[in-house]
Amino acid sequence: MATPQEIEEMNRLATLSRDRTKEMQKEKARQEAARLKDFHETMFGTKKREKWQQLQNAWQEHCRAIDANPANFNYWRVTFPVSVWATDPVTGADRSPGLIDLAEFALEDISISCYQQLHGNVVPSGFAAWVNTSGGDDGGFIVPFEEAKLILERYGQTWDVQAAKVRKLKADTETKLIRALNPWQWSGGKVDWDLVDRIEKATTRGGGKSQLYGTNRPIEKGVVGEGVDELVARAIRYDSGAGSDRSLAYALALQLKDDPAFKPRLLMMGMELEDQALLDFFRYEALYGTFATDRREIVRLTPRHVPEFLRYGTQARLEETLNMQLKEQGVA
Repeated sequence: MATPQEIEEMNRLATLSRDRTKEMQKEKARQEAARLKDFHETMFGTKKREKWQQLQNAWQEHCRAIDANPANFNYWRVTFPVSVWATDPVTGADRSPGLIDLAEFALEDISISCYQQLHGNVVPSGFAAWVNTSGGDDGGFIVPFEEAKLILERYGQTWDVQAAKVRKLKADTETKLIRALNPWQWSGGKVDWDLVDRIEKATTRGGGKSQLYGTNRPIEKGVVGEGVDELVARAIRYDSGAGSDRSLAYALALQLKDDPAFKPRLLMMGMELEDQALLDFFRYEALYGTFATDRREIVRLTPRHVPEFLRYGTQARLEETLNMQLKEQGVA
């Protein structure tokens, strides 16, 4: 039989257990009430719900404004701010699209317009304009098949004309930049054959042809080595100043313009000599020419698909901006 002390201890423990159980039940009830309150605030028109709906409406309006501009369906236009073409290869600063960029954007614009003429005002899927994206027997077009053939022919011709303009613009630009690098402009157009011979000896290993007046001494790509580096150092060290005679630097640029290994040397010469002709040539080659690390591949009447997170940005980012604006106006 339990002693009075043991009975008292058992009663104390039982009371303590009941108190703990009541506390746990109260805490559970508080949590449940909080969840229910949050649910009601979110779903039944309270301020929190109204704010959430406001953000949703703002996002939908944002998307409609983006889609109203056909340029936002152009992969290259949308990605340009973060692409390799958005940065100046010489200074590293942000740059706006140049004439070549705009001409290539126009190719993609033509493809998008053709696609939407055939498939409706929809986001391009990434397939060619003539591909059946519906899975049905109607050709996937919103227009009769014969009309679709005429649309494809018309836009195909427009695309070909623009592609020819792009090629000509690139060729003319490169030709102009190369002419500015005439190494014999300080000697009345007379070729310094001793200089030519020195450069070709530093680069000759077989497998190509000299860029300097088409001489028959063969060269190969990827042979930039100590001999060339010595000539680059000489072109920088012994420049007579104020650009009065840069025959060696210009001749090196022309001879090795097709060799990617010469890329850092060309930039170094342009920077050290502060020569705009060398820097302009490097800029072109780094963006569109031999030295380019990336190139646009625009396929005829095949517009690129632009993912929503690129075309619209992210909703989270937009909501952050809206919240900031609401706080500034004392609404949030």
